[in-house]
Amino acid sequence: MREEASSEQRTKLSHKEWRCIAKNERRRRKRRLMAQERDANKERLRAALKSNMEYMKFCAEEEKEAQAREACEREEHAERERLWLNEEIRAQKTWQELQKQIAKEEQEKREQEMKIREELEAKRAALLKKKEEEKKKREEQLRKQEQLQKDIDDYIDNGVKTPDVLREVFDNQPTKDLCPFFTKTGACRYGNACSKNHRKIFLSKVIMIPGFYSHFSLEKNSA
Repeated sequence: MREEASSEQRTKLSHKEWRCIAKNERRRRKRRLMAQERDANKERLRAALKSNMEYMKFCAEEEKEAQAREACEREEHAERERLWLNEEIRAQKTWQELQKQIAKEEQEKREQEMKIREELEAKRAALLKKKEEEKKKREEQLRKQEQLQKDIDDYIDNGVKTPDVLREVFDNQPTKDLCPFFTKTGACRYGNACSKNHRKIFLSKVIMIPGFYSHFSLEKNSA
């Protein structure tokens, strides 16, 4: 019956499909046989090795050496980790010190800039103040000059009383005796180098007339 069914099934399939199925079946059987043989060889080898004491000792020594290598590797790894951690801590400290130094330099730079700015502001304020004082001084001086000119004009044109400024007396050496020549003529041949006091009066009583007096010695000296 099976042969008839297979033959009947074979007749239903094409020749190419049947060859493909047969080829897959042969490969599957071959792989199964190879796996069974491999497992059998492993079991025989394991049994043979277990019966050999020298091999067992060799395995034990290999295992001890492997454990020793693993322990040594763990120690080396731990030492490298410790060195790396120390290096990282040192690098962090160096970085923190560098950041502190940078922050300190920036703070000093800001303080220096602020100091320079304050000095510039102070100089600018002092300059403005000086300009204001000079302006006020010029305005005050101009006002006094205008007032003095007005008083002089009134004195000359209208005959009002003599301005107080024209009554002022100035001594260049108040502690010295009066220079008689300067007192009489209002001039001195020694000028400011004279050893005596020259009293200058703004409104003098001396009238100087050019060419009023002539003498041959004066003409000779002037020539």
